Amino acid sequence: MHIRKILLASAAAITLSTGAFAADLPGRAPAIAPAPVFVAMNWTGFYVGAQVGWSEGRDRLSAVAPAIIVPNVATLRSSGVIGGVYAGYNWQFNSLVVGLEADINPNSYGRTINALSNFNPFPAGASIRSSSTFEGGLVGKVGVAFDNALLYVLGGVSFADFSTRYVGVAAPQSNTFNNTRVGWTIGAGAAYKFSPNWSARIEYRYSDFGSSTHAVPGEFLSSTFAGDSFRNRYSSQRVMVGLTYQFGGPAAAVVAKY
Repeated sequence: MHIRKILLASAAAITLSTGAFAADLPGRAPAIAPAPVFVAMNWTGFYVGAQVGWSEGRDRLSAVAPAIIVPNVATLRSSGVIGGVYAGYNWQFNSLVVGLEADINPNSYGRTINALSNFNPFPAGASIRSSSTFEGGLVGKVGVAFDNALLYVLGGVSFADFSTRYVGVAAPQSNTFNNTRVGWTIGAGAAYKFSPNWSARIEYRYSDFGSSTHAVPGEFLSSTFAGDSFRNRYSSQRVMVGLTYQFGGPAAAVVAKY
């Protein structure tokens, strides 16, 4: 019995000392959840895209010489759907994005004016038709990136074809002047990336293609103005939406947000 009491007392002492030692140990630190991360979109790289929208062309016709005509100006406005393709390359420096882009856009708008009551060189029954079949440009772009979003302005060289057709009252006869014009363009746009490679954009451009002068044969004019010269000044504006695919480029940065 004596030995049994000694063993029980020893076991109790060991148990108490072990509990006290465990109580003195530091507790386990709670698990820390990993910091959320997001992928910062990178706009650097080569890209291609397709676009569609609305465009308005203007052909401002004015009498030059030799007769003095009052009024002597008529503007032929024509508008319609325009669509095309584009390609370019962007470079991103922190939030600054610069790039170069070329585009080509077939179109099919035209406008005919009959019996120009406000432009008296033409006799009743005569008509003028102004039309265009394509428009494009080569532009530089400067913008600011806000992660997925990009706001930019642009400017550069534009080109387009314009056709002005005069239809007289005799026969009837017609005479067509075709011009492929080179001018300048300015505009602005916004793009949004919904994945590292795909983005959508909306863009506005105004283009001025300068002017050309030609002599209209006498059979298309009233007798008083036979042989006069006329100046055509061409311009256009457009709003287009596009879908863009960007190839490769440097890997996007992965940033932890704490």
